[in-house]
Amino acid sequence: MNKKLDEKLKKIIESLSIRKKILTNITDESDLLNNLGFDSLSIIHLIARIEEEFNIEFSNEELVFENFRSYADVRNLVESKKCY
Repeated sequence: MNKKLDEKLKKIIESLSIRKKILTNITDESDLLNNLGFDSLSIIHLIARIEEEFNIEFSNEELVFENFRSYADVRNLVESKKCY
C-alpha cells in the first residue's frame, strides 16, 4: 500500500463527500454509497478528480460500480494504473 496514494485519495474523497463528520475513519471497507454519502453523480465527480489528479484515464470496462463500491476498490483500481 502506498501512503502517498492513500493521502491523495482520501483528500479527494473528503472534498466530495457530503458526510464530512465521519471521514476521519476511512478504511478499506468504507462503502462510498452507504458510509461516505456518495451518489451516482458524486461518483462521476470522483472519477473525474482521480483522472485529473493522477493524470490517468479509466477505460469504459473499468467504469463499473464494482470498482467504486469501497475505498479499497477505488485504491486498487488507481494502484493498477501505477500512476502515483
